[in-house]
Amino acid sequence: MKNRATLLFLTLFTLLTCFVSIRADDKLTAEEIITKHLDSIGTKEKRETIKNQVVLGDAEFIAPKNGGSLSKGKIVIASELNKVLFGMSFTMPSYPFEKIGFDGDKLKIANVTQNTKSPLGTFVSSFGEIMTEGLLGGTSSNAWSLLKLDDRKAKFETGGTKKIDGKEAYVVRYFPKGGSDLNISLFFEKDTFRHLRTEYRRIVAASIGTSTGLGAAQSGSRIDNSAKQSETRYLLSEDFSDFKTVAGLTLPHSYKLYYSLDATRGSSEFEWKIIIAQYYFNQKLPATSFDIDAK
Repeated sequence: MKNRATLLFLTLFTLLTCFVSIRADDKLTAEEIITKHLDSIGTKEKRETIKNQVVLGDAEFIAPKNGGSLSKGKIVIASELNKVLFGMSFTMPSYPFEKIGFDGDKLKIANVTQNTKSPLGTFVSSFGEIMTEGLLGGTSSNAWSLLKLDDRKAKFETGGTKKIDGKEAYVVRYFPKGGSDLNISLFFEKDTFRHLRTEYRRIVAASIGTSTGLGAAQSGSRIDNSAKQSETRYLLSEDFSDFKTVAGLTLPHSYKLYYSLDATRGSSEFEWKIIIAQYYFNQKLPATSFDIDAK
């Protein structure tokens, strides 16, 4: 009887310990999640040895709603401190390249055709904090915002959990120091704390419809046009997977960008699928590396 009582006590104690552990894990603060995320990249000592980072890989551009247009090309992401160059090249005449550069002072985005930016370039141009905060590219960039918390002065709050491609992930909301019109959410795998996704969302409320005509006719037209309006939704998401250890750092080798716009006048979708072939660290980068106008 005594042995049975002892076994029962040990079983209950083990279950209680597990329960307390689970509860504590579920209540991690945003700061604790970020600390564990940084450790998932590599040790603090190793991370601090990396002064700059260059990524080379293959890129594929897809426009599902434009006849499934597809173009293959290359990508380069160069980063140093808070400077970033994000470039892609394609064989498509209407979209030959993507050039986005932040030299630590100015953000520049190239027109892909005469006086026209790409959908990605247009979105980043409207919300420059995506680049100036070191968010674009996640940990594939050495300018990754969370590596430089003291410099960024951003604020964070937890947002519960969500499944990303079948994986349970912590959600951390990101608030840039200067504010943003975007809702920015970061997703970290619950088991490994690797950065799986960033979402940038913007919802613009429906505007009051315009009208033509006078008096009662004007009022009626205005109501009818307003009823046809709907809010405009923007979404840019970045997904990271296929993590491998390179030079002591665990970094993604598969990277996908997805952009969608849903408005009254129509909707559009674009995807960029990227396979990272190589990481280079601590290269001798010229001062003009992050200026897209440099020759």
